[in-house]
Amino acid sequence: MRIHKYFRLEEFVPQEIFKKYGDNSIRFISNEVIELAVFLRERFGQIIINNWLWEDINFNYSGFRASDCKIGAKESDHKRGVAIDIKSDRLADIKHCVTTEIFQYALLENGCNYIENIEKTPSWIHFSCALSNSNKIIFY
Repeated sequence: MRIHKYFRLEEFVPQEIFKKYGDNSIRFISNEVIELAVFLRERFGQIIINNWLWEDINFNYSGFRASDCKIGAKESDHKRGVAIDIKSDRLADIKHCVTTEIFQYALLENGCNYIENIEKTPSWIHFSCALSNSNKIIFY
């Protein structure tokens, strides 16, 4: 199911969730995380969240994760549908941009409030649209 000209729903949910709920899987994804993904794709071109629909070697848990998913932290923002992990051929460029104040402002304007420490995520970047009281991106 296409949810935006750049994205299919399958890019945001694991294969087993989509098989169980089909197009109703959209209920597991926040609008903010979709808007953030659109912003990132418009700025950097191809980004990958989940690609199980197209690839044999794939990413399946980089968007929403069910509450019983053993991947990641027990109370991960992924389990609330407000986080994505992106991969890209331009990952180094993206990691550089997220360290700049002007780009952080653009991220805030597009729903992102948290970014996992980019030094601890060598092949992806974790973005979260979880609510925050801060007017700055929180790195953790």
